[in-house]
Amino acid sequence: MTQSAPQVPPPCNLDEEYYWDFVTFSARGHLFRVPKYRLISESEHFSRKYALDRDSGSEPENEYDSVEDPHLSAVKLDDVSAEEFRSFLKVVYPKVTHGDLTLSKDEWLSVLKLSTRWQFNEFRAQAIERLSDYLDPIEKIQLGKEYNVEAWLLSGCHELVSRESVISIEDAEKLNWKVALNLYIIRDGFKTYPLAEPIDDQVRRTFSTEFEQIKSSQRTYLTASERLREMQEEEEMRREMEELAAREAETHRLNALAAEEEKRVGELALELENSRQKLQSLRITPATPSTKEELSGGSFDPEMTPKGDNANDSLLPPAKTKKTKKGSCLRA
Repeated sequence: MTQSAPQVPPPCNLDEEYYWDFVTFSARGHLFRVPKYRLISESEHFSRKYALDRDSGSEPENEYDSVEDPHLSAVKLDDVSAEEFRSFLKVVYPKVTHGDLTLSKDEWLSVLKLSTRWQFNEFRAQAIERLSDYLDPIEKIQLGKEYNVEAWLLSGCHELVSRESVISIEDAEKLNWKVALNLYIIRDGFKTYPLAEPIDDQVRRTFSTEFEQIKSSQRTYLTASERLREMQEEEEMRREMEELAAREAETHRLNALAAEEEKRVGELALELENSRQKLQSLRITPATPSTKEELSGGSFDPEMTPKGDNANDSLLPPAKTKKTKKGSCLRA
């Protein structure tokens, strides 16, 4: 009796969207196993740092093949506690898909810490929004400086300056004495001259170094929507600059045409004036000839014009004369 060969299963196609690759993390000896896809898509920095974007050729075909010693292939997170990483994963892979995500203040602080470190900017923005209602002025100043949150630093300083109660020794110890002293100076000036300068302007001027540092880091933490808005604003500014340049070029062209036209008009006016003067210099006013001049064909002399009743005698043909006996001539 011959033994039949085992049947080879038909080849399968791996789905491009829902055949997920998993990765194992070790947070101080505590193992976590999660899909890679969200970690890769949400932070390019984290993906490069831990080489998650590479194909894991050592991954076992069967997910249970390496259960005996999974930490050998785990990504080591020795500076992160299990509690911090678990809080972070609650936001990355929430178990509830409807309603608001409910985390404690400490959990949101862990999310803020790790999302800032690994540049998960969407989760960082979410943590900042949720924590804003939990923090007192001292915490806002401390965390605002630590995690580069401008709104917290400005808000915390404003609240300490404008509140009724004074800045206590305990507050100064938490903040540091230099910060506390500067805030006290702003507070004293505000109480003495409340309309001299807005509090926020004084705070920004006094802590200009801290605000400049925060400003320089802002691009690192832009969310996708903020980057899109920034790109749109830059595109709008570029379009406005192009339109302004086009208007200036058109204005320059029209001014050049106007100048050319004005020059041509001046040349034509000068040409016309020259022609007028030339014509005037060549123009002769003719005298009207007399009838006598026309008949005689000679020149007319007013002094030769007869006077009195015989004024027109010269117009008659000459009369025939006859001689008298004495030799005198009589006119017929």
